[in-house]
Amino acid sequence: MEYSEVEGYVRAYMKDRGLAVVPVPMAAELFDMSSAGILGRIKSGVLKEARISGTRYVMMASILEVIEEEDREIKTVKTYLEQQARKGVSSVEYAPVMELLGLTTKLSAHRNKIGRILGK
Repeated sequence: MEYSEVEGYVRAYMKDRGLAVVPVPMAAELFDMSSAGILGRIKSGVLKEARISGTRYVMMASILEVIEEEDREIKTVKTYLEQQARKGVSSVEYAPVMELLGLTTKLSAHRNKIGRILGK
């Protein structure tokens, strides 16, 4: 989505509040990554962007989708770990936890992701 002038974006936003945007640096701070990391997520389609008067922004709706998905993943992992604890299991390998989310220990991005999830 691209708007050549700020006024065009503002008028579109007046009609559709779903067009809310966040500057790339703010999205980077939110997700604790660099602006380049955010642009990579945009390129991969994880996040959606709007360009307004030549400046890149991240669509708020896509940010909320990522947060909601992460919340679901955290809940899945938490539930699994609580079940294991109730069974008396005192330690759990990473692999079965990661498999719950379709992740693999072979990819560093997946290992980073499970680390963030377990940290929360």
